[in-house]
Amino acid sequence: MRSAVTKILTVSALCSVLFAGCEWTGSSSDESWSNSYDNMNFSATYRVGTTVSGGGTTTPTTPSDEYRTISVSENVGSYTFGTRAYSGKLHGGVVAGSVQITAGGFIYTDNGSGQLTGNTPAAGNGSINYGSGAWSFTVNTFSDADFPNTGTIKAAYAYTEAVSGGSDGGVTPDQGVKIKSITVTQTGQRLRFNLSNGIVMEGQFGKVNQVGNGYNAQYEVSSKNNKMVGTLDSSSGTRILDGTWISGRNTYDIHGTGGAVAPGRTDVVE
Repeated sequence: MRSAVTKILTVSALCSVLFAGCEWTGSSSDESWSNSYDNMNFSATYRVGTTVSGGGTTTPTTPSDEYRTISVSENVGSYTFGTRAYSGKLHGGVVAGSVQITAGGFIYTDNGSGQLTGNTPAAGNGSINYGSGAWSFTVNTFSDADFPNTGTIKAAYAYTEAVSGGSDGGVTPDQGVKIKSITVTQTGQRLRFNLSNGIVMEGQFGKVNQVGNGYNAQYEVSSKNNKMVGTLDSSSGTRILDGTWISGRNTYDIHGTGGAVAPGRTDVVE
């Protein structure tokens, strides 16, 4: 028995010394994250190009596909004392984290993950769909001070629009979408992908390998009607994002770069 234990310990030690030949597989538990990967950091904004395939056609994007961000403040409805539930629709392609909806003394702020958080417990909470612009909130309790008899619901937010005309923001699962960047936020093995058209997907790493001074890591992230799987790689000295994004019946091949990595380290050179 002691001999078997000794062999196991020896193999484990060799794996840590010869790390480039070993791999680790993530799980749903944060505790499972190997501290061998604590210096692995793929957080960056990746400039991307997409190849869109759907309905049997393939259309590559070109460098001329440019987008602009437009900030607006507009009236989006009205409220009445005693009515709890409200909903409406903003312009499609809402920028995550940009929304603030005001109804009387109640203010609902976008948390970047599709939730509208009320400024008081009485205000309650709501939601925002970044692709379609659909929003809603439900009031918990009423008071004359915070919620007068009637008034206007106002929204301040930003959305993306193609410079060549027409917005690609009104995303439905079957529409073609073009994006210019993906902002990746990594916390341990957890990942959040913020797409430039407002879609947010979350997930985690699968298998991870150290390759030289960098890493090659499989990932999977998703949200309602969207899923992206692929790899994040820093073995070349530059952060590279590759993936396949499935949105309804459409498939998008994603390739992006997220900045150079300093030799022997895994952080971006600013």
